[in-house]
Amino acid sequence: MDYDPQHVVSAVVVVCKRDRMLLLKRGPTDPWMPGRWCFPGGAIDPGEGPFEGAAREAREEAGLRLTAGDLRPMGAVEMEGTTVYVFLARAPRAKVRLVDEEHSEFRWLTSDEIQSYPTIPLVKAIARSASARTC
Repeated sequence: MDYDPQHVVSAVVVVCKRDRMLLLKRGPTDPWMPGRWCFPGGAIDPGEGPFEGAAREAREEAGLRLTAGDLRPMGAVEMEGTTVYVFLARAPRAKVRLVDEEHSEFRWLTSDEIQSYPTIPLVKAIARSASARTC
């Protein structure tokens, strides 16, 4: 995939454990949507594909070691000039560790619980879609 600075490309991972999904709370000083809940994810780096970007973001944000083979594509969503690739993955045996300063806490939540949380855009719709699939 060629890098186009005019069109941002991101990837998110819905990490699931039984009927629960991993959500991270953005830190209070985060410049974009502080205090909102999100899935592990972020911008795909130049020269990186969606699978690699999703696995890297899960490692950088939650300390989870996923490979491209652990990720099942759920599709892509367009939002305000950004393409967001969405992946589903089973939670590895390792425990979640908030590695960066970007997030302040994490929770394992059902799709119904996520609907009542203050989230960044797309999280609630992605959670509904993911709950209809098996991890």
